[in-house]
Amino acid sequence: MPTASAAVNLQCRTKRRHMKRFLATFVAAVLLPCATVKAQTMKERTTDFEQIFPQGGKLPEQFSQYFIGQAYLAPVSRSAELGTNISNVTFEPGCRNNWHSHTGGQLLICTAGRGLYQEKGSPARELRPGDVVEIAPGAVHWHGAAPDSWFSHLAVECNPASNVDTWLEPVDDGQYAAAAASALRAGSSDTPHGM
Repeated sequence: MPTASAAVNLQCRTKRRHMKRFLATFVAAVLLPCATVKAQTMKERTTDFEQIFPQGGKLPEQFSQYFIGQAYLAPVSRSAELGTNISNVTFEPGCRNNWHSHTGGQLLICTAGRGLYQEKGSPARELRPGDVVEIAPGAVHWHGAAPDSWFSHLAVECNPASNVDTWLEPVDDGQYAAAAASALRAGSSDTPHGM
């Protein structure tokens, strides 16, 4: 028989799952019209990877130097009035960024494909559409595509007026392979995603 504490924990986890799903659905519903308008003026997609936001162009050098593999960037919202910076980031299979941190934190809202996320000192986890990653200010982490899948997420810059990125060492092939094997093995028993 479950204890009262276990019941409360289950109830909290269930509420968090529902909130994450709601947040991902809400952001997609609110931002989709913006992305549709921007898609008309952006370069055509270069792949058959289906996603709801524009893929955008190859990362500019200021960012690509911190990635292994090819990634693409499409600004979705840059509202100074709202204080938001939101971009769609698309990773080719196996592409990932270096270890890094943000002084103001970051939200990742996964929209297509399969990806990976790892915080320093924690195991990597698989990401699928609907998953939301809340990255605390200063948390050292990396994220990218699974070895066999394209991956796309919205990157929401938190506290943009004071948020500074600190780029660290690359995630080498050995680290990436171990993280992917562990996360994808664990993820196959973790259904449904986004909860």
